[in-house]
Parts: sequence; structure tokens; C-alpha cells
Amino acid sequence: MATNAETLFDYLGKRYEDAYADSPNLVAFLESAIKELPAQSRVLDVGCGTGKPAADMLASAGHQVQGIDVSQEMVRIASSQVSGKFQKADMRTFTPDAPLDAVFVIFSLYQLTPGETYSMCYRLSEWLKPGGIVVVGTTLSSSVPPGQGVRDRTWNCVRQLGKPWMDNHTNETFFSEHGWQRLLRRAGFDVESEAHYEFMPKDSSHKAPETHHLLLARKVESEPLFGPYGVPFDNHNTLPTASRYKFTDRLVSEDLEKQFQSWGEGDQKILSLGCITADEKPGVQYSDGPIDRLPFPSGMFHVVLASWKLDYADDISKALQELIRVTKRKAGSKIVIIQGAPDNEVLQFLKSDFGDPPHQGLQLRSAWDRLAEHGFSDLSLQRIHAHYEFPEEDRSERCKAATEFLAGNPYCQVDKEDLVDRLQLHFQGDENKIDYGMVMLVASAV
Repeated sequence: MATNAETLFDYLGKRYEDAYADSPNLVAFLESAIKELPAQSRVLDVGCGTGKPAADMLASAGHQVQGIDVSQEMVRIASSQVSGKFQKADMRTFTPDAPLDAVFVIFSLYQLTPGETYSMCYRLSEWLKPGGIVVVGTTLSSSVPPGQGVRDRTWNCVRQLGKPWMDNHTNETFFSEHGWQRLLRRAGFDVESEAHYEFMPKDSSHKAPETHHLLLARKVESEPLFGPYGVPFDNHNTLPTASRYKFTDRLVSEDLEKQFQSWGEGDQKILSLGCITADEKPGVQYSDGPIDRLPFPSGMFHVVLASWKLDYADDISKALQELIRVTKRKAGSKIVIIQGAPDNEVLQFLKSDFGDPPHQGLQLRSAWDRLAEHGFSDLSLQRIHAHYEFPEEDRSERCKAATEFLAGNPYCQVDKEDLVDRLQLHFQGDENKIDYGMVMLVASAV
């Protein structure tokens, strides 16, 4: 059975630093990256380990260093020997308290699933100031020995399950060089430099050198949640209009529940175009007709919510005009549009091997621009965390249920047999959910 990251690194402690810290090629790349930083930059070391070499070099260069690690033992060691602020935190749920100048992620992404790795690229971009840099240390899929990896066609990567490493076994994810470049570009980065070298860890458990790959990328897009960049807009006319996908089944989202509670405060009239929660909320009027022909008088609602509806609009400009028309034009009134996040796992599962998932970001960008033109000057984007749950104990039953569920989605480009194979790989161990992250655009009248 694979050891999770927290247990593994609590066990390894200082032994990990002794094995990996003395790497001249890594030090040289870090020195070059540090020269790119403004004086006294705010820098985060993700998966900081014992703090050496990355956090230590950054602190010695006069930067404000924060480090996070899932292992309390690693945090203890780092705090004892490196100047900076270190805390135990899971990178998948962590959020910095202010924008950063740089993020260093040195050999700390291996034990994430492919979907989590994909999502982390967007999270890193969200944390950075425009022009900020990310430095990633990883190993490429080409380095996985023949016969020891499984190709994951959903994410175009290689997974090594039960990999022997430092007297333990781990489940690890490996992308190709092109795959890493593509991931970072899709999250709004330009890759500026790379390095590739062999390294022999100084530990008796290692019998062969490892091949390490380093990338430095700069954030060039200001809003990562409008990504992926460079992907063409999908033709909504290919979606069936006669039947709607019941995507509320099995959906779990505390964020959505909190949003409905906040909108329902006071005597506000709320219109929900499409039902996004499993149950209808009291005090909310629902409508599932075309959003470019709304059957309501002008200025009727304080809050107008359109959930995954832009996909079906014959004319987005006209649809947005209708949303504006039925919204009260008074301070505090708002239009809320929800579409898929760029790292939505469900959309990734539905695409073919050679296609791209439906691009929600272009729809949101179009809505942002048009609403701003019509006087909704207070605009913001935020993530909505959500997932589909498949609690069936038996993995084959989980796969069967998820296959039937996903196959009913109008976006689905994959046949059921293929979905079963992909989901068998996804539902490793106790995994029982598929991420369904969304982005919420809020446009308030002022």
C-alpha cells in the first residue's frame, strides 16, 4: 500500500535533506531564478521540506520567505534552521494572505494525482502578482522505467503506482516535458528557462541516479480563471437542446450553499436560471427556459443567477442583455454567472484523447466585458469548490455509477468502455469523488 505524503515525510525527516540537498545543478538554477526577483520579494516555498536548499537560499538573499509542508516534522526542522515563517498546510487547500512575487515548488508535486497537479498550476498562478515567477522541480515521464508506469490518457501523463522509494511505496504522477510546458501555458505562464540533469541521492536506498527537470515560468495573464489560454471557443450548437444534463445529482458544494444563504438575506428576490443545487431553495424562483428570452418584467429581481446557461445561448450578447433587463438597477443588485473552472476534472474526463475540454473561460471573459459596458462596474471572479460523490464501497461499482453518470453529459466525447478504463485508474484506493470546480462571476450594480 502506498504511503501518504504526510506520513512519509514525518518518517524521513532530516534523512530527506541529507539525501537531496547537496545538488549543484539545483543550486545553480535556484541562484539564477533568485536573480529574477525584486529586492525583498514575498516568496512561498511549497512543500518546503527542511527548508534547504530553496528557502534557505531565498532567505539569505534578503527575501521574505514563507514555507508550507504537509509534514509537521519537516516544518519543525525548517523553522529551526532557516529564517522565515513555516507552517503545516496542504498545498491543495492553502491560500496565501497576499499576492506573491514568486513561488518555488521543488520536487513536491509527485504524490498529487494528475487532476490535482493540473489544478495546482492554476492555483500557483492565482497566488502570484502579474509578472511573478514560478520555479518547478520535477521528473519527466520519460524517466519512468519501462513496464513500471501506467499511461493515464485522461491527463496524458504516466502514473507509477506503488513505486519503491526510500524504504516506502508511493503513488506518483509524471508529465512529459511538453506536458509541463502545456500545463503552465494553459495557466497563464510563459516558460522562460529549463534545466535537465541526472542526480544521485546520497542514501543507501538509491541504486540508480534520478533525472531531474527544472522550469522557470513567468505569469503573463492577469486572470488565470479565464484560462485555459489559446483554446478555441466550442460551438454551443453541438449541444443537444431537447434534454438537459441533471448535473445536480451527487453534487456536493459547501461554497454554493453559503452563497445561496448570503443571497437570501433580507427581502431579496432571487431568480435562478437553471438549478445548480440538488434541492430547490426557498424564496428562489427557478426558470430553465432560454436565457435570451426571459418571461419576466424588467427590473424584477435583486439577484439573477445563470448556472451553466451560456453554453446554450444562441446569442451571448442578447442573453446577457436579458439578464441585465430583469435585474433591478440599484446598489447591491447583482448578476451572477457560473461556469466551469479551467481545472474542472469532470470536463477533462469527458474529452477525447486528442481534444480539449469545453472552454468556459472565454464565455466568462465575454460576460465580464459586456456587463462592464452596461454599468456593472463592480466585477469579481471567485472559485466555487464542488465535487461529485460516488460513495459506493466497491471500486467497480463506483466506476459503473460514475460511467453512467458521465456518459449522460452532453459534452461527453468518450464511449462507456473507455470511461470505465479511465475511472478505474482515477478511483485508486479510497478515492470516491471527481472534482467539479466552478468559477463564479459576480457583477454588482453601483
